[in-house]
Amino acid sequence: GNDATASIGTVTYPSSIPSSSGLYGLDFGDGRTSLELFSANESDSWLDQAQSSSGFCILISATIADIIPGVFNDLLGNSTDGITGLQLGWTQDGQIRAILGGISVSKPADNLLQTGDSIVIALNYDAATESLELWDTLTRTSIFQSVSKADFSTNNPVTLGSIDDSSQFINGAVGEVKIYEEALDTEEFSIARNGMTGRCVSSPNIIMILADDLAWYDTPVLMDDRMLNSAQAPMRRLNIDGEPYRWNMQRL
Repeated sequence: GNDATASIGTVTYPSSIPSSSGLYGLDFGDGRTSLELFSANESDSWLDQAQSSSGFCILISATIADIIPGVFNDLLGNSTDGITGLQLGWTQDGQIRAILGGISVSKPADNLLQTGDSIVIALNYDAATESLELWDTLTRTSIFQSVSKADFSTNNPVTLGSIDDSSQFINGAVGEVKIYEEALDTEEFSIARNGMTGRCVSSPNIIMILADDLAWYDTPVLMDDRMLNSAQAPMRRLNIDGEPYRWNMQRL
């Protein structure tokens, strides 16, 4: 693990607002506050991709108290110049965006963050293929962008809540931050982001109404006719988009 240190202002725990799953995190308040996650030297171990092809992965959950108008809302990164380093956050309109080495990748403008939203954002950079993947829980889809590998570290530390522009910061809470010093493969990335989503963002509660004595003849689903349908294994292990869903079964 890596212990964050105070950088600007005071970040408090527990947050004044919970995530949509009911969890409390670190409260960054409505002014500029930040935590240092890695010093400039420490960040070389995973951001200097000129010396390595291992890549990196970032997963972060946040709850939005408000969107700061007129500026980019910096969630995590080490640069705001749009040319060097890493910058992750959302625009004044709520559009999720990542900038790596001057290359920008944004989620669709018709899926915008709103005040009160809880979100998981996942960023995976595969230096071997020079591919940057941005995923979030608003769309549950990925956007890909080609980014040539380079040294993405800067003279700034990697900070959370604000970077190096005093006008750019978040208003809200952060629940979890995970940073891997290597890119995750497709399955690992799916498992990691879905796990954080399950903890930090509410999953829908699916209601199923079924007839427990209804036979499953002439279907491809392997069921045991000696057992109630609600007790069958296929009914208990449903995963949608890789996530286990809670069931509220009612017998007819």
